[in-house]
Amino acid sequence: MSLNQSFILNFEDGNSFDLHFSEISIDTLPIKSNLPIIDISLKANNANLQTSAKDLFKIADNVKEYLLERNVILYYYCDTKPITNNFRQNISPQQFRFQLFSDLFERKNLAVFAKENIIIMDAGKEFHYICLISRKENNKEIELIANELQKLQK
Repeated sequence: MSLNQSFILNFEDGNSFDLHFSEISIDTLPIKSNLPIIDISLKANNANLQTSAKDLFKIADNVKEYLLERNVILYYYCDTKPITNNFRQNISPQQFRFQLFSDLFERKNLAVFAKENIIIMDAGKEFHYICLISRKENNKEIELIANELQKLQK
């Protein structure tokens, strides 16, 4: 089964998202792993619409299905693109996405999967938010990768 997958998710309320899973090369992320590391990317196609909880849970179901079919580690890096209708003005868009994805996944899937949240500060004092998710039996591998990522902190 291919590791690189793309889906267009269309919802009843008019929202549409592109969901991409792509294997990260060792050149992009210089961390050794016994499992493929998969970048997960979610792009809203309708920036004007607010995303409902129902749509978010359907997205989480797609992520869960991908993980159940493949023995991989998902790498979710939250971008800094502004958020329309961000009701949490006191946190960055990146931190908001990080908390939302993390909370959503915990509510839907924690019993079957292991998750590690990573926050790294770079030399410019900017925070980077990363979430690693895999099957529970890969928890040690996730911890090793998380430790390697923490070493990148400047």
